[in-house]
Amino acid sequence: MTGPAPLAGIRVADFGHFIAAPLCGVLLADMGAEVIRVEKPGGSEDRAVTSLFYRSDGSPGEGPSYLQLNRNKRSLAVDLASPEGTEVIRRLVGWADIVIANFPRQVLEKLGLDFASVHAINKRAILVATTGFGNDGPYADRIAFDPIAQAMAGVTWFSGDERPQRTQATWVDFATGMMSAFGALSALRARDTSGVGQLVSTSLFGTALNVFAAYLMEQSINGTNRQPHGNRGHTAGPVDVFRCTDGWIFLACQSTAVFRRWARTVGKPELLEDARFADDVSRGKHGGILAEMMQEWCGGMSVEETTGKLEAGRVPVAPVYTLDQVLNDPHVVATSAFSPTSFPGIDRPVPIPKSPVELSGFARPELRRAPVVGEDNDAILTELGFDGAKLADWRERGVI
Repeated sequence: MTGPAPLAGIRVADFGHFIAAPLCGVLLADMGAEVIRVEKPGGSEDRAVTSLFYRSDGSPGEGPSYLQLNRNKRSLAVDLASPEGTEVIRRLVGWADIVIANFPRQVLEKLGLDFASVHAINKRAILVATTGFGNDGPYADRIAFDPIAQAMAGVTWFSGDERPQRTQATWVDFATGMMSAFGALSALRARDTSGVGQLVSTSLFGTALNVFAAYLMEQSINGTNRQPHGNRGHTAGPVDVFRCTDGWIFLACQSTAVFRRWARTVGKPELLEDARFADDVSRGKHGGILAEMMQEWCGGMSVEETTGKLEAGRVPVAPVYTLDQVLNDPHVVATSAFSPTSFPGIDRPVPIPKSPVELSGFARPELRRAPVVGEDNDAILTELGFDGAKLADWRERGVI
């Protein structure tokens, strides 16, 4: 069954940069919304993060994050701080159903992208504003990135061992972008009834606190004072990484049923009668003992042999992959998890991850590559009502 794009006809002005805000925009674009990425002439700084190539003049080209988070969008490059840029912003806000921005509060107000300004221009427009710490409180004006939120939510301390350890994957950014898209869709649904747009506020710190809330709630009520101990599970066991002869595996025995299957698989059925391992909480408490038993069992086997035996016993286990192993995993290949996509300046197709969201009634069209800087300037500005002579003048003066 193939139907129309769920968000066909929804127009989005995306002033986002780096990860959380652009992710919100690309999730909407994947579902058929028309999304215009707005940035300064020459491109925003997030384009070249971990650049994949260098141009002939030696300047860094686009990086993987930009290519992933700006697929299916069009690009408008304009000097937002200029009087002409102010007029472009006003017309974009008037055109849009959703405006996405993640500038500091003072910058939003200066550019006319705060909610009061947006609402004055277009009462139906929804503003999705992402900040580091929210709109209120003593940290409202602080700048934050993903690792800052991880650190202040307690995750970095708790994820470490002898030394705090942040997660390299930017999960706070991604989760915030997803929440932003959820908020945008909720506001769209509310507008169906009210006819009026509203402000959708998300923050990196708020996201991190929500994801990590279970341990914070436990600390508040029980004063458990759990201490970090690396990869080992706190509330189940054995949960940890283990070394095999040719690599590492991750084992996750979470639940009594799984523990029973693990004990039989590793030849230790007597553990099922041991009071120290009677439930998940006690197994987490004595996880170090279980980890030693597991390491002794798998230390002389290969990753393939170890995972084969555990999978046969229906025990959740996985090889700890290197980056190349991820790209070449049979399941990744068979499910076409990445779409090879050409981009100007890169001499081979870039594997862009597909959206993990699939709808049975909507077959997404072929992925469109992320745009180069200002690639759609003339088309977009003409659609907004600016004439060719004005565009030529702006181009000569560096406005676009």
